[in-house]
Amino acid sequence: MNSFKIGPTAHTDHLTPSFWRTLPDDVTVEEAQARLNKWCTTRGDIRLRATADGRSTVQTLAELEPLRPVPAPYPVVLTVARVVSAQALVSYAGNRYSVPPELHGSTVTVSLLLGATHLDIATLPTPGRPGPVPTVIARHQLAPAGAGATIREVGHVTALTEAALAAFTTAAPHRRKERRPPSPAARAEAEQLRHQTTGRSSACDDTQVVVNLARYAAAAAGRNALIPAAPNPSPEDQPDTRKNTLKETNQQ
Repeated sequence: MNSFKIGPTAHTDHLTPSFWRTLPDDVTVEEAQARLNKWCTTRGDIRLRATADGRSTVQTLAELEPLRPVPAPYPVVLTVARVVSAQALVSYAGNRYSVPPELHGSTVTVSLLLGATHLDIATLPTPGRPGPVPTVIARHQLAPAGAGATIREVGHVTALTEAALAAFTTAAPHRRKERRPPSPAARAEAEQLRHQTTGRSSACDDTQVVVNLARYAAAAAGRNALIPAAPNPSPEDQPDTRKNTLKETNQQ
């Protein structure tokens, strides 16, 4: 136990030549601490000091001057609002904490006291009621931040299981999707929309839509353009480059 109580300057002036200069260069931190503890017990604490009551050792003077206790952490409370998931879980600092299942979809507050090892989950105060104090509905042990842990209380798990079993039914499942022709009501609605858009009805439109695959082939030949590809010129339409070359040579 290091019991020096003679001030930082005197402590350093005595400890440096008596102990630190005697350590080898390759000593580890743990070994240096062990040697310092031994030096304080055998030499440092038994040194004599003059006091008003006579001479006393350094260890005795240190015991008469105890350190003050560590003060309590400053009472800072961090409060954030969270929405309860469908699985009755509240997310905070990379972890999830359970609440009663009837609160799914509602907004709650997560409160954490600085330096505490647990957090509180409370409901929001109801406006208009006397004493709008939030009600704590769950208290969980604080998990390390970002651990991805899910902290569930046994009572919350039981209530969630009972709610899931209560929602179970033996009724027939939803019918699968079927391809059905449009109903008369759907046809009437489509006719009304067509009349509002084009001003014409299907009764006065006798034209029929004919799918011609030749147009798709022409579009593909024209590289996705809705125009036919230009025809290749015939040999008669091509200019005679040989005659033009001979004519230019004679002129030169």
